[in-house]
Amino acid sequence: MNHMTMATRLESPTPEILQAMAELCLCLGNAFLPPRDADFRLGMIDALCDDLRELDGILAFAGPGQIEHLSERLRSLPPEQEDLLRIYSRLFLSPPTPATLNAGVFLDGNIMGQAALGMESLYQKYQLAKDSGFRDLPDHLSLQLQFIAYLLALPVEKDAPGDALLDASEFISAYMTPWLPALAEQCARAEHDHHLPDIYSRLAELVHRALDRIRPDLPLPRAAGVVQAGADLHRPTMEPPQGEPVACCRCGKPFLVDNELSNLISRLTSQGLDASHLSVCAQCRTGSLGLHPMTPPQAKKPGRG
Repeated sequence: MNHMTMATRLESPTPEILQAMAELCLCLGNAFLPPRDADFRLGMIDALCDDLRELDGILAFAGPGQIEHLSERLRSLPPEQEDLLRIYSRLFLSPPTPATLNAGVFLDGNIMGQAALGMESLYQKYQLAKDSGFRDLPDHLSLQLQFIAYLLALPVEKDAPGDALLDASEFISAYMTPWLPALAEQCARAEHDHHLPDIYSRLAELVHRALDRIRPDLPLPRAAGVVQAGADLHRPTMEPPQGEPVACCRCGKPFLVDNELSNLISRLTSQGLDASHLSVCAQCRTGSLGLHPMTPPQAKKPGRG
């Protein structure tokens, strides 16, 4: 028997470690929100690195000098001015943007493709939806990190879903680690070209290191090759779209799924995995469906509180 295909680790992380991992994801997720508010910018400068140091003392995720370097760059900014917002806008908001915080652009080559659809279906599995105040797409890095934090915190709650950590592991492998090195590279190149301090490239590297620290403590994927198969489907395809009728798992009405989604459902089903949550019609995806809101990290301070 090949024990490497089992979906569990020999030892599960303690509730204290899971809590620290969840706080780390929230902390880093906050840092990638637009720093429009003055108090938020002050928190980035004064509190973010203190929180990261404390969490690094528990999880040992950062490389030598990484947090200190980031702290120096942030503290070199005048807190009463909008320098941090100017840097964020130049990287992520002002067209043509040299970097993007939306995973689907890397995984699919466009926005709201199969990767974003897969993420959205997992949010719905846990009865989560974007809060109305969060105006970006479901594949935004801040929302991804908040979702991982939510999954990591679930096992300590009574009657929590048993596969939360497994879903976190597969979400990280399929939708986060494949594109984070490219994000860090984009940020570093843009910071160099526009003579900006290397703040967001360092933060992207810290996110990647944090997930590399978290993932080994999570369950193994359900079956070998599932993540890779999904990754193949996240590449742009030149095949003409073909529609196949399926029943929406929410409203029960028939609708057509395109060739990529049909292939994804078939591959998951062939691996013995439940793919019913992918069969969601466009009307149900865009409606509230009575789901509990997934409130993005509050832009009060980019730390853990």
